[in-house]
Amino acid sequence: MKYKLLLLDIDGTLRPNHLNTVPCENVEALRAVQRVGVRVAIATGRSIAGVPDYMLNGFEPDFWLCASGAQVLTSDLKYIRDERMNLKQVEALRTYFNDRDYPYGFAFPDGVYVYKDYDIMHERELTHGGGSAGFINGEVQTKHLDMLPVAAFCRCHEEETLEFAKMFPDEGLRFLFYGREDHLGLKGCDILQPDQDKACGLKVLAAHLGVGVSECVCAGDGANDEGMLLSSGLGFAMHDGAEVVKRAADRITPQGEYGVAYICR
Repeated sequence: MKYKLLLLDIDGTLRPNHLNTVPCENVEALRAVQRVGVRVAIATGRSIAGVPDYMLNGFEPDFWLCASGAQVLTSDLKYIRDERMNLKQVEALRTYFNDRDYPYGFAFPDGVYVYKDYDIMHERELTHGGGSAGFINGEVQTKHLDMLPVAAFCRCHEEETLEFAKMFPDEGLRFLFYGREDHLGLKGCDILQPDQDKACGLKVLAAHLGVGVSECVCAGDGANDEGMLLSSGLGFAMHDGAEVVKRAADRITPQGEYGVAYICR
């Protein structure tokens, strides 16, 4: 099979979580793949504004698939897809998390706005190498009145998702947890619309390019990568990825920081 498109998650895949930037070996391997005609897309749960310029270490992708598929963009940041949450979904999340005092926020095209506990969320982002680009104190909670977000995020207990679904059954929001529990038993979580995932973004991008999903290679390490790996012609899970991703993958990369270089080779 001659593969034509390579889609890569950032955090934990392109960029090992203990590093601030993508290792040079991964960058050079991706450039080599581009030189032989394979297009490379970044496929991340981050919004486009939430990817700091320095993080990719000079690598320039051909396409972006951001906010877990809600945003699909060209290299010059022209939209192919731009899906937003609706106002009812935003207000349901605000009501739920404000009442329970959990840290949460929304990803907008121009930045990541933390609606509650900005200092806590910002410190965690810095600690885990994510940087502060696009990270904005939004505790006045008015940004959604100017534009609707592409996704939401929070830190909460996993059982909260069941209670939210009972209280707001019509919103159809999905909670994808990642990482480990903190000392309060809270875990990080991406909150997505019913049809929002990287697999959908993959199909949109493949159709835009006129290639089949069977001609695409995908790599990731988290729960939001599962559908993308299952939909692609060849799926790679990182060696330290979540078990659900490893089960979805065709192959698993060897241990080390250069799993993406291994895939390219």
